[in-house]
Formats: sequence, C-alpha cells, structure tokens
Amino acid sequence: MSALLALVLAAADLTPPPSVEAPEAPPPAEELEEEDAVAQLTFGAVSTVNGGVSGLVHSLAWELAPIRVNAIHPGITGDSPYWEGKPPAILEGHRSKTITQKLATMDDIVDGTRFLLENPSVEAIDLVVDNGRMMF
Repeated sequence: MSALLALVLAAADLTPPPSVEAPEAPPPAEELEEEDAVAQLTFGAVSTVNGGVSGLVHSLAWELAPIRVNAIHPGITGDSPYWEGKPPAILEGHRSKTITQKLATMDDIVDGTRFLLENPSVEAIDLVVDNGRMMF
C-alpha cells in the first residue's frame, strides 16, 4: 500500500479492503545486472528530455518561423558504435519490445533526418524512428 493511501485511510479511520495490496517494488539497483540498473536509472531522464525536446520544437517552430524546426527521436540503433558491441541477449531484449522485432539502423536515422531536412512542408514534427518501441 502506498504511503499516501495509508495516510488517507488512517485519516478517515478506515482499513483497506483485503484486495488492496502494495505494488511490488523494483529490486534495489545493487541487485540488478549492470545493463538493467542503467536502464532503470536513465528511463526517467530520457523520457523527461524527450518531452522537453518536443515542447521546445513546438515553441521554436512558432518563434523562428519561417525557419523550419523539427526533431528526430532515434530509438536504440542496433548498428551504432554504442550498441553494436552489446551482448546478443541485451539486443534481443530490446528487439523483442518493438512492433517489427527489429532495431533501428543508422541508415534509418539518416533517412528520417533527410526527410525532415528535404521536405519543405514538414514543420514542428517529432519524428520517432524506433520500429514502434515507444508504443510499449
């Protein structure tokens, strides 16, 4: 049971029904594999940055018009220098969380960037190139 729920129930002099249970807490970072610990710690930071970039793109599109402003949000890029040396099990774990069961490639990112640069009617777009990973 969350602390807030417990406080509300205590203030109302109620007891929780038997079906109300606390969600299972994630294991402490020291018990996680290194890759899992890093992913757990950085997910919130990446989500926050992505949200900030989206807001910035929309604001700058208005402020800088007629200059076009767009953003690209690449997913895990399997053939990038950072990811290509990772163990196959790590890559497969990320691959399994995409709609297409594939990771984006550097060519995919380049194609998306080229599209944003070359199409004059594309404005204030957040282009996600991740094979549907953000859908999960």
